[in-house]
Amino acid sequence: MFNPHAGDRAWAQVSGEAILGNYDTLRAISGVDAMAVVKADAYGHGADVVAPLLRSHGVTWLGVALPSEAMALRAAGDTGKLLCWLST
Repeated sequence: MFNPHAGDRAWAQVSGEAILGNYDTLRAISGVDAMAVVKADAYGHGADVVAPLLRSHGVTWLGVALPSEAMALRAAGDTGKLLCWLST
């Protein structure tokens, strides 16, 4: 599908159902709760969209790499548990 706003960059369309399905599959296989990692703007899918989707699905922990990513989630209204594992 063509996205005129993508410019010269690659563009992918990912469904929320696919994200949640992948999370559910991981939990079913592992048998434990899982942290959803949304670093790097949810790997380019938009943390401001992906994080609330995951939270509404019952995800307890979100992981980010940088304090600025954690602060951006807080600024977007996320009040859940966050783990930030790198600091620069």
